[in-house]
Amino acid sequence: MEEKDDKGNFITQNVLEHHSNLTPKNESKRQNLLAENWDAPVIFTTQVQFFEALFGSGTRNARRMHQLAKSVIIFDEVQTIPVKCIYMFNLALRFLTQDCGSTAVLCTATQPLLDEISPFQLSLPLPPENKIIQKEQSLYNMLKRVEVVNNVRQSGWTTAEIADFAAEQFEQSGSVLIVTNTKTCAKNLYLLLKERVNASVYHLSTNMCPAHRLAVLKTVREKLNARQPVICVSTQLIEAGVDIDFGCVIRYLAGLDSIVQAAGRCNRHAKRKVAGMVWVVNASEEKLTHLKDIRTAQQATLGVWDAYKQDPSRFNYELAGLEAIRTYYKYHFFERQAEMSYKVGVKSTVGRDGDLFSLLSTNEISVKSYNRSNKKSPSHQFLQSFRSAADAFSLIDQNTRGVIVPFGAEGKQLIQRLCSASAAYELSKLLKQAQRYSINMVGNPFDVLAKAGAIAEIRSGKGFGIFYLHDQFYNDEFGLDLQGTTKMKPLFGD
Repeated sequence: MEEKDDKGNFITQNVLEHHSNLTPKNESKRQNLLAENWDAPVIFTTQVQFFEALFGSGTRNARRMHQLAKSVIIFDEVQTIPVKCIYMFNLALRFLTQDCGSTAVLCTATQPLLDEISPFQLSLPLPPENKIIQKEQSLYNMLKRVEVVNNVRQSGWTTAEIADFAAEQFEQSGSVLIVTNTKTCAKNLYLLLKERVNASVYHLSTNMCPAHRLAVLKTVREKLNARQPVICVSTQLIEAGVDIDFGCVIRYLAGLDSIVQAAGRCNRHAKRKVAGMVWVVNASEEKLTHLKDIRTAQQATLGVWDAYKQDPSRFNYELAGLEAIRTYYKYHFFERQAEMSYKVGVKSTVGRDGDLFSLLSTNEISVKSYNRSNKKSPSHQFLQSFRSAADAFSLIDQNTRGVIVPFGAEGKQLIQRLCSASAAYELSKLLKQAQRYSINMVGNPFDVLAKAGAIAEIRSGKGFGIFYLHDQFYNDEFGLDLQGTTKMKPLFGD
C-alpha cells in the first residue's frame, strides 16, 4: 500500500531525492538512524554525495557505495568536477564501469578532456563510438543562437557601471540575466538595479533554499513567457540545468565553460529573429581571494581570447566555440595537472605534504616511513591509508553545515514539526522534506549566528545535531540575512 503525505498525495518509494548536508559528518547513534542509505531504484543526488560515497569517511558512505554497482549513473554538468578530484573520478568510473557492471553517462555542453589526461592510466577512456553526439561542429553551427562578446576592460567595471550597462541592454532586449561569481556581488547588484530600473528585478543565490529558488524561477519563467520585462541577478547556480530564456545575458568573467553555460540561458528557444547577445565583463569590486578555481579559470579564458586575437580563423571566428573550449581546457586543465591528485599539506588531517591519490594507491611515503622505522617492509598486503584519506577528503568546505530555513508557511511549519517530532522514523521522513528548505553555511557565519541565538538546534540536547534558522534572519528577496530584519527573539520559546 502506498503512503500518502499530509495533503493526500501519494509518496512513491521508488524515487529518492538526496542532496542534503543537514546531519554532521561525524555521526552519533541518533544521526546514524537518520542517515539515508540510497535504498531506492531511482536516486537523485549530487556530485558531493557521489564522491562522499566513494571516498568519504563515516559509516553512512559505506552503506551507500554498493548501490552504485550494476547501475546507470548520469552525471549532469560533468565539467564541474573539481580539478583536485580528476584522477580519483577517472579511476572510480573505470572501476565502476569495468569491474562493477555500471554504465556512466557524462552530460555537458563543454566536455572536459578527461580522455586526454597523461599518463593514460589516469585518464578516462572515451572511444569515439561511445559519444552520444556525433558531428559536433555541424550540430554547433545548426543550433547557434547567441553571440559572445568580450567586453573585458583593463580597469574592470564597477557595480554601478554594470548596473547602467544592464539597464541599456534591458531597454534593447526586454529581459536580462546577469550572472555573477559571488553571492555578495549578486546581492549588491540586485539592490542597485531595484533602485535604478523600472522593471521586475529578481535575485537568485545559494543563500536561498531550493524551494525559494524554485519559486523565484517559476515567477521569472512565467513573466518571460508572457513577454513581460524581467531582470534577474544570479550566481552561477542558474547555469546548470535551468530551462529559461532571456533576451540578453551579462556574465562576469569566469571560465569559458561557465560562460558557455550562461550563454545557454540566452535566446534558448531560438524564438528571436536575431542572435541573443552574451556580454562578458570583469568586475573591479569582485573579491576572489579565497576562490582560486575561479581566478585561474578567468586567466585561462583570457589566455584563449588573447590567442583568438592573434588568429581568429583558428577558432572558426567563435570566442566560445568548440575549438575555443578545447584550447581552454588545455590551458586550464592540463596546466593544473599537478593538482589533480588531491593535494594535502601539513595542516590537513594527514599531517604532511602529499596527496590522497597516493594514499589510496601505492602510499609510497607511508611505506618508506614504515621501512625506516622498522627496518623492514610491511608484511600486510594492503598498504593504503584508507582512514587518513577518508578523513582528509572533502569536496566542499569541511566546516559547511546544513541549516533549515523558515521560507514560507511550509518552511516554518516544517521546523515546528521537527522540533516536536520524537520518533526516528518521523524525523527521517521530515528531513527528506527539509532538504528543499535548507541552505549550506560555512563556519564563520554559522558560528556568529549561532552565538547570537539566530540558529537553534532541533530538539537541543538530544544528539541529533540538526539546526534551523530563526525567521528574522531569512529574507523573502535574497534569503540568508546576516543582519537580521528585526530584533531577534526565540521562534518557539526554546
